[in-house]
Amino acid sequence: MNTKEFLDEKYTVKPLQILDDESLITLLDDPKYAPIMRILREKPFTIKEIRARYNAKRKKPKEEVTIRQHIKILEDSGLIVKAGQSITEGKIAAENLYGRSARFYFPVILSESFWESDENQFITEKVLQILNFVETKNKPTIESLRKLLHSIYSKTELEIAQVFEKFEEEISESLSDSPFNEIRHIANFMMLLVLLTNSSIYKTDLEDNFY
Repeated sequence: MNTKEFLDEKYTVKPLQILDDESLITLLDDPKYAPIMRILREKPFTIKEIRARYNAKRKKPKEEVTIRQHIKILEDSGLIVKAGQSITEGKIAAENLYGRSARFYFPVILSESFWESDENQFITEKVLQILNFVETKNKPTIESLRKLLHSIYSKTELEIAQVFEKFEEEISESLSDSPFNEIRHIANFMMLLVLLTNSSIYKTDLEDNFY
């Protein structure tokens, strides 16, 4: 059957989208939704087309109703949007096409509440135990460590985000095939480089909290 696709005139794909919402970052890391986001890198697809690609290498295929639920969650989050319609000759009803809101997503955690999550509280407590073996002017506390980490991450992530926004076309092209977890590793490595090359920026933070 002959099928024609009609993209919405308002549908545009941003080269880069900065994510500062932890729930969105969690969605992109989730193995249920990550394959859909990878599939939509190519172009917008219908739910049936997404399902066929999603199940291509799976031993236990997902039902269409499950894929629809995944699509609904991603659409409600704003990570994907309705991009147009696909019309098949001989069929009365058209099928919606779904596409990504951006070619590339960059995670940025600026919220202090991020450091208050159960997982990160556990990490900071373990780091604090280790720091207690190190001689410092001020005895570190959970609160001082949390403030220090928030300040460092905020400054470094903002600086990296500015670079990504300035060169969004070039970077999104370079990382177009990278999975989101790989992008997170790249972002973490860049944060380390920013810390090493701009250590003086964090001197006050260290003095206020430890020395």
